[in-house]
Amino acid sequence: MKFSLLRTGLAFLAVMMFSTAGGAMDIEYQKDGTVFVVKGEKQSEGSYIFNKGGKDTIVMATLDWAPYIAEDICGQGWVQQLAAGAFLKMGYTVEVHFYPWKRAVMMVERGRNDVLFPEYFIPDTAKSDTVKGKLRTELLALSNKFQGGPLAFWKRKETRIDFDGDLKKLKGVSIGVVSGYENNPEFDRLMDDGYFDISEADSDWTNIKKLFHKRIKLIIGDPEVFQFTVRKKLSPAEARNYLDALETVYPVVAENHLYLAFSKKSGNYRKHLEKFNAELAEMKANGEIERLREKYSERAHLDQDCKH
Repeated sequence: MKFSLLRTGLAFLAVMMFSTAGGAMDIEYQKDGTVFVVKGEKQSEGSYIFNKGGKDTIVMATLDWAPYIAEDICGQGWVQQLAAGAFLKMGYTVEVHFYPWKRAVMMVERGRNDVLFPEYFIPDTAKSDTVKGKLRTELLALSNKFQGGPLAFWKRKETRIDFDGDLKKLKGVSIGVVSGYENNPEFDRLMDDGYFDISEADSDWTNIKKLFHKRIKLIIGDPEVFQFTVRKKLSPAEARNYLDALETVYPVVAENHLYLAFSKKSGNYRKHLEKFNAELAEMKANGEIERLREKYSERAHLDQDCKH
C-alpha cells in the first residue's frame, strides 16, 4: 500500500497527522485508497484520545490481550486499529481506556463507557457479574463478528488428559479461567453448573504461572495470547523453560470470532452499532481487516514505536 496525501488537500493536515512509520499510539484507517494515521494523546495512565473535537464521541473499554490488543505494542494491536480506526474514519472522537477485564466489563455493562472490546459471543443465558439480576444480553448489544482465534486448553506436557473434544470428559478437572471472560457457550454452561473444578484468576498470566507450578491441570484461552504473554513477561531463557514445559491440547475447544459489545445504557447505541457494522462490512469486503491483522500481528513483537 502506497501512502499518499495528493487527493486529500492540505487543509486535512490540520486534523490529521501522516506517518509511514507509525507509533504505539497511532491509529490508521484507509479511505478511497489513501491510508491516514491519527496520532493518539495519552490522557492518563491507560487512557488515550484520538481526534479531539470530532462530530461524535465514542468511549471504549478494553484490556491488555496481546498480540490482539495491548497498551504497549505497535499500534496497540490490530484489534485496536480495527475498532478505533472504523470510528475515526467516520469522524468520531475516540477515547480508549485499558482496564483489567473485569473492570472493563463493569464500566460498559453499567453504562459508564460505550463499548467493550474485544468480546467473544455472549449467549442469551449468560448472567452479568456486575449488574445483579440481569443477563448480559440485556445490558450489551453485539456488533457483527470479525475474525478471532482459537479457544483451547493448555497443560503441562507430562499431564495426561483424556480429551477428544467432549468437554464432559473433563468432569472434576481443575481448570484455570480469567474472571469475567466469556469462553465458549458449552464450557461456560458446564462451568456455571459446577461441572469442573474452576480456579479463577485476574489475568491469563496468573493462570499460566499457576499451570507451570502445577497448581492446576488446565487453563483455557487463546494459545497465541498465552505464548505472547510468556515471552513478554519473562527473559528469553525463562520463557523457553515455560514453553518447553507447556503445550496446547488438541482438538481446540472452538474457533472464536470477536465482537464489539455496545452498552444499551449508552445514548444512541443503536446508531453507533449500525454505523460500526456498516464500516466493518466494508473493511471485510476490501481486505482491510486482513491487512491490519497481518501488519500489526507481526509488529506486535517489535518495540512499541514500530520502528523496525
